[in-house]
Amino acid sequence: MSDFWYWDRSRIISLIIACSYIILALLIDPSFYLLCVLGFVILSLACIWFSDELGGYTGFVRFIPVRQTPGCFIRFLGWVLLLLPVIIFIIYALSNE
Repeated sequence: MSDFWYWDRSRIISLIIACSYIILALLIDPSFYLLCVLGFVILSLACIWFSDELGGYTGFVRFIPVRQTPGCFIRFLGWVLLLLPVIIFIIYALSNE
């Protein structure tokens, strides 16, 4: 088995959080929220799981040169994106006391 598909703690925890978002979306409204949550979760998991590969991309995006980005930065932004609904919920709950 290659090192590319290893399961570390970061991947397992992010998968659990992503599955809980999907289950919650299914319970609320399966027709609309599920598609939004799936797109959100796939982008977050891609940033967390494949951060080194995404950060290693160099080339052009719409005629703008793209340089290499550190994988730890991509992973951090993936975690922020994945935990953003929880952060927004906490801020909303604290502001409405």
